[in-house]
Amino acid sequence: MHISGYSYLCSKIVLIMAADRNTKGQFEKGRAKTGGKQKGYESPITKEFRELCADFTREAWEDFLIAWNKCEPKDKVTSFIKILEFNCPKLQTVTLDDKREVHNALTEKLKQMSEEEG
Repeated sequence: MHISGYSYLCSKIVLIMAADRNTKGQFEKGRAKTGGKQKGYESPITKEFRELCADFTREAWEDFLIAWNKCEPKDKVTSFIKILEFNCPKLQTVTLDDKREVHNALTEKLKQMSEEEG
């Protein structure tokens, strides 16, 4: 059976790539980053858009306040909550289930006192 040069080259590349990847094709943990986006990099388009938004906000602030003052109280609250979402991350409920038994002098003394009263 004859393997073309292209097929042979592709099979060698796959073998080379497979050396530092797991069975799912993912890089192994701890592998050094060798390319891609650097940490902290911001796209020039994103940066320009943020600057435009900031400029617009500053320029339209007086108009916003006039409109705000015309709003009903319930609309002010709704608007305020929506605006907060851009500046404050939403908090999530966290359940802590601590099943450790704590033994120290104070807890032992309280346990003993409750048993004596009961």
